Amino acid sequence: MSVKNIEKKIIESSNDQAEQIVSDARERAADRLAAAEKNEQERAEQAEADTRDALTQQLERAATSARAANKLKLLTRKSEMLGAVFEDAVERFIGDRGGAYREWLASQVEAAGESEGTLVPAEPDRSAIEELLAEQDSPAELADESLPLRGGFVLRGDRIDEDFSLDSRLADLRAELLPELAKQAFPEKADDEKENEKDADDE
Repeated sequence: MSVKNIEKKIIESSNDQAEQIVSDARERAADRLAAAEKNEQERAEQAEADTRDALTQQLERAATSARAANKLKLLTRKSEMLGAVFEDAVERFIGDRGGAYREWLASQVEAAGESEGTLVPAEPDRSAIEELLAEQDSPAELADESLPLRGGFVLRGDRIDEDFSLDSRLADLRAELLPELAKQAFPEKADDEKENEKDADDE
């Protein structure tokens, strides 16, 4: 083989080797690019999924809060309605301070007559209490001052005061009767309260 042929073979071999190196490099670059694109796509899909999940959670929280707020408004309206019903019943009971109210007041004056002290009345009941004290020949005295009460009086003793006011009786009755009245007027209220507790637990 001549020198020229040998040189030609060396050059061809070198060219083939260079082309293989370049081809391999291109394949590796293509593989790296494909892997990078795949990773980027996966990251984008994961970011989209994370964003969707976060938004879904926020929407669920907002919806739960909205439901709770609406139920609270509904319960507030129901409470106001029940309060109005109770107050209407009280006003009917008081009326012109005769009849059943007068009988209640007489029983309070009689009960207070068993203790020594001074009766400090609600101003609207002053004259009626004075008459009842005379009718019952009670030893209790009627104070010149009055208290800002809807009705009844406070028995002021030497050591303690006893509350015979309509206000305190109404407070006790309100706490006792409103839950029962609510069950009768709004039988679904108990279910609403249970669902409110469930929503609060979910939050």
